[in-house]
Amino acid sequence: MCSPLVGGERQDSLTTFRLEMRSSRAIRYSAGARALCETIGRQVEARANAELRGNTSKPGFVMDSRPGARRPSGRWRVSVTAVGIEARIHDARNNTLVRALHG
Repeated sequence: MCSPLVGGERQDSLTTFRLEMRSSRAIRYSAGARALCETIGRQVEARANAELRGNTSKPGFVMDSRPGARRPSGRWRVSVTAVGIEARIHDARNNTLVRALHG
């Protein structure tokens, strides 16, 4: 069981953690974190596009990956957006992106 965060340190019965902004930012911007975010984004994009069932010849849902702003520490961001009109209508009627996110 963890005790509350006091003076930048979190203590429990096994370990003590010191929150370091530089090291935590390095983890959030690491290649592994980026790959994990992009993998999840591609899965959501694929599930959302699968729900369109070939009803469109234009792009439906598209994934975008970019670094976030460094206020105060930033993180890698991935978003999936409905870009085609058919995808926007399908998303508005069926909550396609929400359902794709929850698998």
